[in-house]
Amino acid sequence: MPGADFLFVCDKNFAGQARTLFSNTDTEVKTISAGKLRRYANLKWYTHLAPYHIWHTHLANLVDLFKTGTGFCQSMLLMSKFKPDVVFVKGGYVSLPLGLVAAYKRIPIVIHDSDTTPGLTNRILAKHASLIGTGSPIENYPSYPADKTKFVGIPVDDNLFTALSESEIKKVRACFGFTNELPFVVVTGGGGGSKVFNELTVKTQSILAKNKIQVLLLSGKAYSVPKNLEDKFFRVEEFSNELSDIFRAADVVVTRAGASSLSELAAARKAIILIPHPHLANNHQEKNAKVYQGLDAAVVLKQGSLTSDKFANEITNLAKNPKRQRTLGQALGAFAKPNALSDMVEMILKVSGKRR
Repeated sequence: MPGADFLFVCDKNFAGQARTLFSNTDTEVKTISAGKLRRYANLKWYTHLAPYHIWHTHLANLVDLFKTGTGFCQSMLLMSKFKPDVVFVKGGYVSLPLGLVAAYKRIPIVIHDSDTTPGLTNRILAKHASLIGTGSPIENYPSYPADKTKFVGIPVDDNLFTALSESEIKKVRACFGFTNELPFVVVTGGGGGSKVFNELTVKTQSILAKNKIQVLLLSGKAYSVPKNLEDKFFRVEEFSNELSDIFRAADVVVTRAGASSLSELAAARKAIILIPHPHLANNHQEKNAKVYQGLDAAVVLKQGSLTSDKFANEITNLAKNPKRQRTLGQALGAFAKPNALSDMVEMILKVSGKRR
């Protein structure tokens, strides 16, 4: 947007990363205080009375209520100084005070909602929004005004839409000591990793190796896996900056059901096994997974009833079935929207133009 001024607002926890991301731009980064409402799905009622939850959930929610009030005041000052033509929000607790101030000052709001089920912040702000872009088909958002809502998808790395050649796939796999002749499975619990994923993968390593299935586990930094467990069928990396290449070189990807990861894999038209996190707020990952499962775009496993044998069997069955992989990949690819970024920018420009 030539000539436009940008202000990026986050909390102090993300400030360092945000300033790094915007270091080569003129975007100013400001922080506000904000608190989240901790809610956990699929927990027994008595679990909420445990000392851990009393301290880390209920009392923490009370403290964060005051943080949100402080963030509201800080947002008022920011808006008065910056005087934006439009406020773009992605949801999340930091967006709430900022969005409410925008609504109070009658500044147009544009929302992008990645999940298939709207979160609390977006549900609150939706009635004040001028336009809403969604990450999946709009029938998944019955509470959003239909005349303001458009299915735009989720912006992802453009490279994901281009399939790798055989030689390129061979090169990516060779980085991990793997071959093109055997199935290649990637297991990832997301950017932070997943203890559950790591434990299941380690427990089933020998079974998968017997079936000659090559497995790359992206463990995350928080839950390290000993390197001495590696062999010619099993490799561990804490993280990788080459995810687009790794995803495109894989036959099967085992992952959580976060909206961004699903969009990346949809662009790559990959066969996926989803194990949604069962305890997140609004149970949004399980709801995401249900949408994809209903359209035969993913194999979905429930973490609570998942055993090592079932985990190994599901991976083996899919890894050795190229026809099923193609079916799943094609169905998942229907969710990919290569113009997601430009469509979202167009919506923001449209609203900001009206403001001017």
